[in-house]
Amino acid sequence: MTLDDLLQRASGSDFTAYDPTAVIEAVNALIPLGKAGALAALDKFIAGCDLTRHPHEGLFLVMRVIFDANPHPPLRLGGSRLQPPDLATAIPRFPILMVEEVPLMLVDAYELAGLPEQLSTHLDYYRQHGQLVAPLRPAK
Repeated sequence: MTLDDLLQRASGSDFTAYDPTAVIEAVNALIPLGKAGALAALDKFIAGCDLTRHPHEGLFLVMRVIFDANPHPPLRLGGSRLQPPDLATAIPRFPILMVEEVPLMLVDAYELAGLPEQLSTHLDYYRQHGQLVAPLRPAK
């Protein structure tokens, strides 16, 4: 699969049918590019997408996994049944929880009343505040 194929698959992550494999594969394909290269690849992918027809919300998850940040930016996709913890450091990548290098999803859906947050906002944040993680090596 090409990088664009991996990003396409991860970006289409449906919160109700979430599969961490797509995120792991996209993250591990981006890491060898380095921080600047990974951000450039994400910028290029997003520029080629019609975000009004498909918001590619799964890329928010990819960014939360590939970058360490203190804190991660809040995810503004609407409300979920499980609310983010009061203390951001309790689950820093919420709604993702990393368990043995596997990004697990803690929510099954978001309900949005309005427009979703722009992916570019998070890219800009991680460009300034993010550090690239090591490749994910989950146990089989």
